[in-house]
Amino acid sequence: MIVYDFEIFVEDWLVVFKELSTKQYKIIVNDQEELIKYVGNNVKSFFVGYNNKQFDDIILAGIFSGVDPYLTMTCLMTSENKYSVYKTLGIEQLPLLSIDLMQDILGMSLKQAEGYMNLSVEECSIPFNIPRKLTKSELDEVIKYCIHDVDSTEALLEKRKDYVSSKMTLIKMFNLNPRDISKTNSNLCASVLNANRKEHDDELIYDIPSTVQINNPVYRKVLDLYVGHELDYTKSMTLNLCGLEHKLAYGGIHSAKENFIYEGEMWDADVTSYYPSMMIKYFFQSRNILSPDLFKDIYDKRVMAKKNKQKGIANALKLIINTAYGATKSKYNALFDPKMANQICITGQLLLIDLLEKLEPYITLVQSNTDGILFIPHNKERILEIIKEWEDRTGMNMEIEKFKKIWQKDVNNYIIIDENDNIKVKGGYVGQYGGEGLRNNVRILDIATVDYFVKGIRPEETIKNATDVHLFQYITKTGKTYDTTFWQHDGKEIEVNNVNRVYSSKNETDGNLYKTKYVGELIRKDSIANLPKHCIVDNGNKLNIDDIDTSWYVEQAYKRINDFLE
Repeated sequence: MIVYDFEIFVEDWLVVFKELSTKQYKIIVNDQEELIKYVGNNVKSFFVGYNNKQFDDIILAGIFSGVDPYLTMTCLMTSENKYSVYKTLGIEQLPLLSIDLMQDILGMSLKQAEGYMNLSVEECSIPFNIPRKLTKSELDEVIKYCIHDVDSTEALLEKRKDYVSSKMTLIKMFNLNPRDISKTNSNLCASVLNANRKEHDDELIYDIPSTVQINNPVYRKVLDLYVGHELDYTKSMTLNLCGLEHKLAYGGIHSAKENFIYEGEMWDADVTSYYPSMMIKYFFQSRNILSPDLFKDIYDKRVMAKKNKQKGIANALKLIINTAYGATKSKYNALFDPKMANQICITGQLLLIDLLEKLEPYITLVQSNTDGILFIPHNKERILEIIKEWEDRTGMNMEIEKFKKIWQKDVNNYIIIDENDNIKVKGGYVGQYGGEGLRNNVRILDIATVDYFVKGIRPEETIKNATDVHLFQYITKTGKTYDTTFWQHDGKEIEVNNVNRVYSSKNETDGNLYKTKYVGELIRKDSIANLPKHCIVDNGNKLNIDDIDTSWYVEQAYKRINDFLE
């Protein structure tokens, strides 16, 4: 594998390649012939980048076609359809084995990823539109910056190696073109399922399955939202079901006891692979799939792979199973079939409401979500009978997990302890507690909040005992609608990066960060939200715990705790 990154200026361009097997860099500056030779010698290698599918791959192909890289870049910046740039400039696409780590990561910038990975956050100070050749010192700075981005991309590849490995496994399993590695999860899913795009004109018609049996007049009101007329995406409904207000809309069903703390036996009843199971049982797969049996075959193979502890194969097939539903809603995907997307989502809601209706006399409902319910059981034997009857009728399977304590702020934020004392968390208040994901943004507050409730440790102690300064970092990003970002420091306004690592400062002469843009001839200044009153910027990782104001984080932790307690 080779990680690479381009930097483009009016009269100069350069690219840095890093071969991961040797850790050697290849730097090419303004040399088309050398670039063509290098890529040609490595044509069987995978080229890894960040947003390279939308930028670097096209720049590279343009240089091969003799097109000025700066012209290609300006066209990319002004064109809504990146692929039209190929046609407009007469660029021949390259048969490159390209991996774009930005795909399926919700648009996070590389600078943000650098911050979350505790790397220095570096942005090049040389304007890309400088109207002359770069000086030697300027070129040296750009090369240093580009190498940093390549190293950051390599670090991100290590974080996302399972994602890349799953795509490679699918390509081998289904004999796809190796170039399909450049596709998004949803487009790769369409290739695996042999989908051929078709037009459908029945999106707004919902057909209710006969297995849905809702009898209670209050519960049946939900049918008024979906059944007997064309669907209206602007409509929603609120119903009191099983003692909780439920918001029903085309995105799903959600409800929870807010500011709820409970210790005692609870059951979490989740439908196993709910959406994929409905796709198989009720034939709710995209009608663009060549053979409906293929999806079921993939589902069955994953079950067998999990049973045989073939983790790599199971994870790869899981990508297809979990992506297929979302792809039916994607307008530009070959699986696009919005009626089937509605059939899945609405039926999922109705079947859960059906179950709640039967369980209501025997449970106290704690929360409802897309694929299951959490409740306090009052008649365990009867509850199990109802669930079994529901499973037999609907063709779905329930998994019941037992919990013994919960702290629930709302449906999107909770801490829960299972019967084996494992801690599970969800939401922006506590979701970073375990540190499994890429995001690392003021994680100390998640830790302090959970440890307060679960372990009885006051935030002062958690924060005093923390040794990693990066647990306290805010990673801020100024959007593209703004021009610059400034930090108020020592009575001065210092221009900083668009993406910054920020801490609470002990120095009261330090102020906030704000972003600016022109509105007509006036400059508009907007503070960056949710930051400390006194900030210190540390993009180069020079600070330690003693340099920051930890008392501010204690205050913020108590605010989160109080939000749980109302």
